[in-house]
Amino acid sequence: MTTSPLQKVPVRMLLRLTVCVFGLSLLLLIFDKSSLFLRRNDQTGPAPFDVADPLEGYIGVPDGSKQLGLHCGVCALVSSSGQLLHYKAGNEIDEADCVIRMNEAPVLGFEEHVGSRTSLRVMCFRSINLVPENTTLFSRAGKSSLLGWGPPRDMDTRKGKAYKKLQRLETRYPDLEVYRLTEDRMRYADRVFEAETGRPRIKSGAWLSTGWFTMLVAMEICDVIKVYGMISEDYCRTHPDDNTLYHYFSKRWNECGYYKAQQNVRSGGHRFITEKTIFARWATQNNITFLYPSWDP
Repeated sequence: MTTSPLQKVPVRMLLRLTVCVFGLSLLLLIFDKSSLFLRRNDQTGPAPFDVADPLEGYIGVPDGSKQLGLHCGVCALVSSSGQLLHYKAGNEIDEADCVIRMNEAPVLGFEEHVGSRTSLRVMCFRSINLVPENTTLFSRAGKSSLLGWGPPRDMDTRKGKAYKKLQRLETRYPDLEVYRLTEDRMRYADRVFEAETGRPRIKSGAWLSTGWFTMLVAMEICDVIKVYGMISEDYCRTHPDDNTLYHYFSKRWNECGYYKAQQNVRSGGHRFITEKTIFARWATQNNITFLYPSWDP
């Protein structure tokens, strides 16, 4: 009886080979889940949601026939990062045609660093639910717009908790125009993520950040975008001892520590580092610059 080449290999060597192959496969799987950096196409920015009407899908609350009609020359997109506390960019931010802010990031008490004006505030459903109805975010903003986003259960026009809160805010503040993203708009944001990473958002375990939705709407309403306080995707790697706060108005988390934790969580995590990699790719073709700290895409 003939002996196959495989049978001539010692059992101990076969076991070692099996362990090596398994280990390599596991490393590749972990890298694929945590990085999501691979570009699967050559596009320079997201395909428009609607070529004829770029702002389609941003509709009024409670008047769903109303549509966001904002257009700005130069926009200051102000992050919520503690990086802003290292600079005094407030006056420069206020010089922009429109100032865009996110979630519950306050102005009062931080004007020197973040400015005092607000043209548009983009808020996720959680922030909408948490912010008090008598908040200074809107009472001191003058004429401004609020754009809310969230999953269908929270934005349902009949029973959605966040939607009901948006209705109350619209009634309470006459100078505040309130809008929300339609379900089609939410799906569009997912499609853009998949086009950029090559992986469906849900299967990747990612949960899109408010920064993602804010950058998308900014590219649709602004001719020029100046982003304040947003670090680059490699900042935490090149600044290993940086202790900057995640939010300029809260001492709850360290920015780099939180980014790394969210990047590697298997399900429901914000892929902040991945998103910043994508923003950098979009920057050169969409008049986007990053300031305080300044960095080149």
